[in-house]
Amino acid sequence: MAKVKLTVVESKCRCGYCKKGNSYIIDDLCPPICHELWNCMYPLVYALQNGANLD
Repeated sequence: MAKVKLTVVESKCRCGYCKKGNSYIIDDLCPPICHELWNCMYPLVYALQNGANLD
């Protein structure tokens, strides 16, 4: 499966875990990011890993 790079460009993270400028390489189902961010990003990451083109 393809790797996806996720970069936080703005953060209002309630848990304080994700901060502006943090980058993550996602290549599996359990990346080391907060659950709230992962819940929002999972559908897009899954699509990109399977060949989708997003604007």
